[in-house]
Amino acid sequence: MADLKKLIIKENTKTLSKSTPEERFWKKFKFAAAVKEFGAVSHLSFSQDAPYYYTVTSGTKVNVYSVKTNTVHQSISRFKKTAYSGCIRRDGKLVVAGSEDNSIQVFEVGTRSILRQLTGHVRPCHVTQFDQSDTHLLSAGDDKTLRCWDLPTGEEVLCMTGHDDYIRSAATVAMCPDTWFSGSYDHTVKMWDKRSGECTL
Repeated sequence: MADLKKLIIKENTKTLSKSTPEERFWKKFKFAAAVKEFGAVSHLSFSQDAPYYYTVTSGTKVNVYSVKTNTVHQSISRFKKTAYSGCIRRDGKLVVAGSEDNSIQVFEVGTRSILRQLTGHVRPCHVTQFDQSDTHLLSAGDDKTLRCWDLPTGEEVLCMTGHDDYIRSAATVAMCPDTWFSGSYDHTVKMWDKRSGECTL
């Protein structure tokens, strides 16, 4: 019987990289942060400038969150009934929101104090938004009207009518500050000229 020769096992001298460039790229991403509210979330809004706050409208309050920490920076709960469409101005200093009690309130984020309380809608106000000038407010609601408000004076500037049912959405146009859009339960989208108050589409 032939003598058996011992098998020599050569170790791999090359050390494999712990991770590939692609793995390192994907590891930079973190799990998405979840914000838990106690009621149904009806509206979200983000400020475009630092410190980049965002608002979450839920039930009878509007929470202002910090993007850096994903924690509540301020909680605005001065609503007698359900709050709607809490919208933060792009500089992050003011918040406007409509309500089930037909009113519109403007708050200062730093102090949570009410700066303006606007009345004019005769049904719940579901849509509020700052326009591109930051000095005018857009509002709309179940009374089928789209309204423009002057923020410094708190006066109603314009009331536009033309929808046959509740208005539940509206938007301003960054490239054309005098153009507003509104959407309604009457299955129509209308374009408005803020200067004349007329529906142009």
